[in-house]
Amino acid sequence: MQSQAIDSDVALALRKNAEMKELLSRGPRGRHSIGGPPLHPSGLAQVSGRSPSPERMVEQLAVPVPVPVPEKEVVTVFKSSEEDQQTIKELKTTVENLIKDLGRALLEKQRCEAEIESARKKYSMLQTAMELRTASEEAAAADAEHCRKELALLLEDRQSVDEAQRAQ
Repeated sequence: MQSQAIDSDVALALRKNAEMKELLSRGPRGRHSIGGPPLHPSGLAQVSGRSPSPERMVEQLAVPVPVPVPEKEVVTVFKSSEEDQQTIKELKTTVENLIKDLGRALLEKQRCEAEIESARKKYSMLQTAMELRTASEEAAAADAEHCRKELALLLEDRQSVDEAQRAQ
């Protein structure tokens, strides 16, 4: 049911696009002549001289068109041509592929974020280890200096004891 609604929306958008092409092909009253952007052969506006992206084309085609509602509810069935059906199938396939690509991209993003977090933890541990090493080296240097001073004092005491023994 939802697929039929999408099919009818796409078919309506394709019909409106064809009507727009026809109006624009009639002459100088097109959008370009009144200051709008130049038009692509598809009848859709170009941006910076490039062809519109498929996403932009879908956005432009998906613009809702106000339809007057008659007093009696009349159901009109739009019969699309084989070409329209093929275009609809291609658009569906494109959308499905884009959704799959988006899913893959989201998984890749999550994987990259996990790797970044792991790298941050490793960096933090490395930084802590470096700080501990620096503190350890400073403590060892202070101990070595203290030991040198103690040794110097012991040597002085030894010399004074030796001199005292020689003096006797």
